[in-house]
This record gives sequence, structure tokens and C-alpha cells, in this order.
Amino acid sequence: NQNLATNTIMTNKKPTYQELKIQVAKFKKQNEDLKALISHSPDIIYKFSNKRGGLCWSDSVKKILGFEPNDIKNNPFLWHNSIHPDDKAHVIKAIEDYHKGAEYNIEYRIKSKSGKCIWLNDYFMHKTITDNEIIIEGRAADITARKQAEQELSESEEIFKALADTSPLIIYVSTGIEEKGKYINNAYKQILGYTLRDVPMVEYWWELAYPDENYRQQIKDEWQKRVENAIESQTEVEPMETVAVCKDGSEKNILWGFKAIGKENWTFGLDLTEIRKAEQKLKDKELELLKLNTDKDRFIKILAHDLKNPFNSLLGFSDLLLKNLHKYDNIHKIEKQVKAINTVTHQTYQLLEQILLWAKSQSGKLILDIQKFDYLKTTNELIQTIENQANEKNIKINCFETEKTIVSADLNMYKTVMRNLILNAIKFTHKNGQINIYAEKNHENTIITVSDNGIGINENAIPKLWEFSNNYSTEGTNNEKGTGFGLTLCKELIEKHGGQIWVESEIGKGSDFKFTLPLINANKTDN
Repeated sequence: NQNLATNTIMTNKKPTYQELKIQVAKFKKQNEDLKALISHSPDIIYKFSNKRGGLCWSDSVKKILGFEPNDIKNNPFLWHNSIHPDDKAHVIKAIEDYHKGAEYNIEYRIKSKSGKCIWLNDYFMHKTITDNEIIIEGRAADITARKQAEQELSESEEIFKALADTSPLIIYVSTGIEEKGKYINNAYKQILGYTLRDVPMVEYWWELAYPDENYRQQIKDEWQKRVENAIESQTEVEPMETVAVCKDGSEKNILWGFKAIGKENWTFGLDLTEIRKAEQKLKDKELELLKLNTDKDRFIKILAHDLKNPFNSLLGFSDLLLKNLHKYDNIHKIEKQVKAINTVTHQTYQLLEQILLWAKSQSGKLILDIQKFDYLKTTNELIQTIENQANEKNIKINCFETEKTIVSADLNMYKTVMRNLILNAIKFTHKNGQINIYAEKNHENTIITVSDNGIGINENAIPKLWEFSNNYSTEGTNNEKGTGFGLTLCKELIEKHGGQIWVESEIGKGSDFKFTLPLINANKTDN
């Protein structure tokens, strides 16, 4: 007993028999208490010697491994031989390292007497060296249940990861208040383009997808507001849709949701990009249908109103001629009435042709019959058919080209466009005015211009010229009426050829209507 030994040394007195008896009783009591503690320990308590083998084993060795303590004591190799083959090298190395000064605290598998595999956490608590004999006291705890739980957890995590990585939802998991990234699934990488290496470098998940500082702050403020509302009302955070910027710079419409699970924050994102595109297409289609419906109403108005006037003229002149045919004694009166009827009939017929062309174009049934023809010859022939309208205002029409020009186009549509542009120039040119029609070339197109020195067009009115739904029309210099339909048709036909049409104009100085058609080399044209 330490106290007794210390007292003996200090007083230089031998203990009495009674003192020795008391100390031995105490020692026996302590020894019995220690044995009782060891016997009731759930762990295996052991002591072994490098020379004498196993010295003692607690009763728990039977409960955990099924071996009697004496079985192991009498068979020094029983324990070693029962260690799982895959773990033996690990155990041997750990013991060698322990003798070099390292800690011995390892986990390994060992077979029980029944053959069941048990996981142990083995720990050397104390080592004593006496006369070249090493005695080690240790503890081995059964951690099989823990290992099974870890295995089940690992398998669950693998299953979750497999499900998460095949999910179409973006999944972003972060930990702590700092929102540091812990996990992202394949959808996050595939949709936004960011990897887990990118994620931990930011404080919030939205910093990656929203590089614009102002927009990012708006997102952050709105998101925190929703989180606070959810906490206050004890409800889920309301999802929020934003436009996210991907790593490659493209944009995605993402609907974000949030869920706190334990100490982790789970953010979910649903890619709505294709849905929003489809919705936009539907909106565009709706606008297109609305425009078509407006054009249809305009079309009906043209038929009802703009055809009514010429037919009233036809009916009026023909009724007058029929009523007074036998009364006219001058052939010139009859000729005048017939000419008027003929002019109105031609104008009405041309309007009907234009309406039919436009209707075919709108329905997708307009087919181009591309031909190669001489620009100067074709245009001069067309001018001859409408020179009467020019002669009424004594307007001179000049047609020329800077070099030989061959046009590739649908001949009838070309004539329709030129007729409309020339008649439009006549309409807005004063008496004794002049119209110049000419062709020039650039490296890929033929540019044809119909130029007049008439009243010109206000800059604000130019965009209205080409829209059918605007119904934009003004009176000519001789109070000529128009439908406002001709220029719309010209634009439709030129764009059908892949060309462009535009106007350059100045009030009081006239207008230049220009359009392009594909360039054709005259030397390559069949004559």
C-alpha cells in the first residue's frame, strides 16, 4: 500500500501487524472492486505478455466473441488467428508502430466462435516493461452496431446521390449560416455549368448565377424577405423565379425553392427556360394572329370601301352612257365616257390582282417563278402601259441604267412592284414634273430606284408606309385617292425575293424609293 510504504519510509518504523492487516484488507477490497468493474464492463478488458501470452481476459469476451477467457489464455494464437485476413496486416503494423511510440487505437474485424464477423475498436491503455517482459493492458469495444449503421448510412447516401444526380431539379446543399457549398448534383452542373469547386468560393448560391451586382442585391433582398416571412408564419419559403446567368454566359429561367434540413440548407432549382420560351412563342403567335385578324379586317375594308368607289364610277359612267347613247350627236362625248370606264376598269382590275397576290402571300401559297430578263427593256414596256396617267399631269418618265443589267425575279411580281412605285411617284409629283428610274449594281445586288421631284414624305410617316394595318394613305397633288395598300404589297413581294425596300425622302424635294434584287451577270444570261 502506497500510504503505508510512504509512512514507513518517512518515520523509519516498521508497520505493526494490525496496520498490515488493515492495509491487506483494503487491497483485497480494491482488487475485488476492480474485478467486479471489469466483469461488468461491456468491453473486453485484457492483459497479455510478450513472453507468457494472454494473462487475463474479462468475462465480456465470451459475450462478444463466444470464447471462454481460459480458451484464449490457453491458446495464445486463438485471438490472432481469428482476426479477419484483410485486417491482419493492419493490426500487425499498428502494434509495431505502438512499440515505436505511436498510439494503438484501431478498428478491425474478428471472427467469433460461431463464425460471425465482429467489429472491434481495440485500444492499448497501459504498457509495463520489467526484465525484458512487456505487459500490455488493453480494451476492445464491440462497434459492430455502429459499423452497420455507418454502412447503412453510406448506402443511403449512395442511393440519395444516385437519385439526386438523375433528378432534373438543380440541388445545392450548403452548411451553416455562411451558406458554404457542400454538394451539388449533375443538374446544377449541366444547367448552370458550375462545379463544386466554384461553389465554396462564394457566400451565397446566387452569387454564381447573378454576376450583375444590382440584380444580385435585388435577388438577395427578396430571398431574405421570403425566408423571414416563412420563419414568422412558420411556413415554407415561397419559391422565387429569376433569370440566372450560366458559366458560359447564357441565361436560364430558374424557379428556386428552399428547405432547411437539420443543419443543412437545401436549395432546389427548376429550369423553366424551355417553358418560358414556349410561352413566349405562344404570345408571339397570339400577336401574329391578332395582326392577321387586323389585316383581315383591313382586307375586308379594302374590298368593301376601295372597290366600292371604282364600281360607283363604272356604274355612273355606264348608266350615263346608256341613258344618253342615242342623244349624243358628238362621237367625242361617247369616247370620253368609254375612256373613263376603261381607265377605272383597269385600275380596279390591278387592285384586284394586288389583293389576290397579297392573299396568296399571307396564306403561304405564293410561289415564285424566277426568270432572267432585261431590266431596261422590261421597265420601258411597263412604262408604256401607264403613260396615260403620266400624260394627264404632263410628267416625263426617264428610264436608264449605268451598265447592262439582267434581273433575276418573278416577272409578274417585278412588274407589280414597278407599277405601284411608278404610279405612286406620278400621284405625288406636280404637273410638269419628272420621274427617273435607274438601276445600279454593288458586289451582290442590283439596286433599282424610282425617283420623283414631288412633295416628299414626312420622316415620321415613313414607317407607316409599309404596314398594312396602319391604312396610311394621303391624297396626291391632283387630289388622287389611294388605298394605302400598294406599298405594303411591294414590301411583301421584294422580301419574298430575299431583297429589301426602303425610301429616302425630303419634304418639298421629292422621294427615292429603292429596292434590291439578286445580281445576275449579263454575260451568263441565256438570250
